[in-house]
Amino acid sequence: MLLLGVGFVASATVAFAVLYLLSDAFGVERVPLAARQGTAAVVCVLLFLVDAWGVRRGRTCTLALPRQTSKRLYYSRGPRIGAFVWGLDTGLSVTTYRVSATTWAALGLTALHIAPVWTGISYGLGFALPIMAAILVPRWRPDAEDGTRREPRWIPRLLQRRVHVVQTGGLVAITATTALLTTALLGVTW
Repeated sequence: MLLLGVGFVASATVAFAVLYLLSDAFGVERVPLAARQGTAAVVCVLLFLVDAWGVRRGRTCTLALPRQTSKRLYYSRGPRIGAFVWGLDTGLSVTTYRVSATTWAALGLTALHIAPVWTGISYGLGFALPIMAAILVPRWRPDAEDGTRREPRWIPRLLQRRVHVVQTGGLVAITATTALLTTALLGVTW
């Protein structure tokens, strides 16, 4: 579990930092902040619409690649290296079907230098810490047949039943981001 988290955080950190540095090389800082904020607000509205359309149809983000990291990694490379490589792949942020419009918004804000270069660290920890807690904190139950401990299967089942809630939370996050960008453009201070 730790190696999966380390791989995810490392990969996300590098992915966001590379995006930030690439956009810096293309001179994004020379574009006025108001123009970057306006662009980000429009992108967030479009992402909101795409995600809302997907949520209404009970689907995940339609802007994601329809693939998942192969489970063969676990069997071919072992639990340690396989977990680390799995984390590296999923931490890239846009390589699997688990990408959401919120992820794209975070990448866009980073590319426009509205979000800082270290956004990938926050993104990575925001994924890795809850997953680790969900797996490591609940008590594992002994198997009735041989006494070995089994992982608590209720967690993935609960998460699968609550996908709609998580997707709605993403829509709320994009709405809040859009509102903040809009108020910044209008010169509203809190």
